[in-house]
Amino acid sequence: MGLGRLIAVRRRERDLLWLGVSGAILMFVMLAMPWVFRVSVYQPPDEASHVAYARELSHGRLPTIDSPIPGDDDARLAAVLRDRDARHRTIWTANHPPLYYALVAVPLRIGTDTGQPIRGVLAARLLSVGLSALGLIALAYVVLQLAPSRPQLAVAATGFVALLPTFIAISARVYNDSLAFLTTTATLAAAAAFVIRGPSAARLAAVAATAGFAAMTRASGLLVVGVAELAVLVGVLRAGESSAWRRRWRAAVWMAMAGAVVVAVAGWFYLRNLTLYGDLTGSAALLHRFGRPPNNTMLGLLTDQGYWRLQQRRLWDVTNFLPRVHGGLVARLWLLGLVPLAGLLLAGAQGLARLARGDGLPDAARAVALGLCVALLGLLQLSVSPVCQQRGRWPHPLPFPGPGHGRPGCGCRARGAAGWWARGSGRGHDGGNGCDQSLVLAALSRSHHL
Repeated sequence: MGLGRLIAVRRRERDLLWLGVSGAILMFVMLAMPWVFRVSVYQPPDEASHVAYARELSHGRLPTIDSPIPGDDDARLAAVLRDRDARHRTIWTANHPPLYYALVAVPLRIGTDTGQPIRGVLAARLLSVGLSALGLIALAYVVLQLAPSRPQLAVAATGFVALLPTFIAISARVYNDSLAFLTTTATLAAAAAFVIRGPSAARLAAVAATAGFAAMTRASGLLVVGVAELAVLVGVLRAGESSAWRRRWRAAVWMAMAGAVVVAVAGWFYLRNLTLYGDLTGSAALLHRFGRPPNNTMLGLLTDQGYWRLQQRRLWDVTNFLPRVHGGLVARLWLLGLVPLAGLLLAGAQGLARLARGDGLPDAARAVALGLCVALLGLLQLSVSPVCQQRGRWPHPLPFPGPGHGRPGCGCRARGAAGWWARGSGRGHDGGNGCDQSLVLAALSRSHHL
């Protein structure tokens, strides 16, 4: 094949790739529109708190979890608040950093100032949909980094996540999950590029900046920062242009630089949480407020049928009715693990076949990058606190078609992995609004590529 023909083929593949990704995103936006305009404003229990946070920020005030939700300029919000007790009339989501709220504060403030507060909320919902759409582009880029010779996998991954009912539902709310999905996936994209392409000042800046944005979006961004730092460590240590001692020193310096950026961007807010609530995420105070102390161990959580039922409800629409379905833990794990297990078995078989043919091992850098994606997925999954399933709370990200079934304020669901994080990082629909599914798809894409 001549050079000109090869360039034409590559250009066509690129065009088809972005046509497929664009089509998936367009379908996602179309499916999100009924959720934006047909689901009543403030029907999602946490939406009133998120909206109030942004409106307070638009007036130059950073609220606390004890700040009352003002309803003077919004008749519908005032009516919603009348049916709530005192605990659920505060901005309980104020333990989260303010980046998302600074963005949606603009349409919300315009709506309030023009006497159209509901239209302001609808505009904020549209902005959230747009943020999730950008996150889908970042997801396609992640998969392209992991499997560059299989662009169709990027289209498949984007399409799968874009059509998840749970992803569509939560993206059409004034919730910070949409920006969390974008910043988390962007951090993974930057981290994957750093590990695969090698360290450079520009790639370090990308990792540090995206990790800082993730930390300023929601408390679970601290997990993302940890994975980003690990990517910097691995990427520098794998660079073989200097001695091992010099690589270690360089890795330490670069990790410190990335950490300094995150601290400069978001450190002040977590210190504020520590001062106000006694922990970095503010979740201990939220648990106390809503009378939901963690009362389970990590082992107890992982062997609890209710926890795995929740995971099923987080992913598949048909399992919304699983509370009425009988079956043991093995049956529930089978439904969750069927597709990933099939992918892993196929990847293992392909790897053995390649070794038998003498093709050698797969690309180590991409395998490491995939490992970082899976590590973050595991951390986000294990960070779900035992209290999440105690009340039969809906999954992350929000309910499958339907208004949900929990009372306002249960959005303070904590997360607990280990150490201080065991007290949680905020609401249970975490990680970025479909980030779990995104990572699964990235992992599966890489598995089929091996």
